[in-house]
Amino acid sequence: MLAYLNAGSYQPWGGQPVNGQAIPPNAETAWTLAQLNAAGLYPVTNFTVPNGQEISGPASYQLDANGTNVDEVYPTQPIPATPVPVANAPTLLPQAPDDAAAAALNPPVPVGSLYCNGSQVMQRQS
Repeated sequence: MLAYLNAGSYQPWGGQPVNGQAIPPNAETAWTLAQLNAAGLYPVTNFTVPNGQEISGPASYQLDANGTNVDEVYPTQPIPATPVPVANAPTLLPQAPDDAAAAALNPPVPVGSLYCNGSQVMQRQS
């Protein structure tokens, strides 16, 4: 993937002319880094999400310290902690419109056990 400077920010290149110059679509593989940079194109270094983080917004692109590549950057935030199960917490009953549907659930509701049909508590009979 290549990027170019457009209106003051780096954007992914989609084959359009850069600085008024038409560029062949195979430039990324056919041209050297110096040729790409001279034409205003920069290879993009893909972002890697750090461990324990998740992406929290859209990508931005920044010229690297060498001025030869563009780094893809995403804002991140810590992954929320998984809730710890509470001992003796209430368990919600499975939802099914009738006994046949309750029997077809995965796992099935055993005969004699409870399930809900909307707000009604039902006991599986068959």
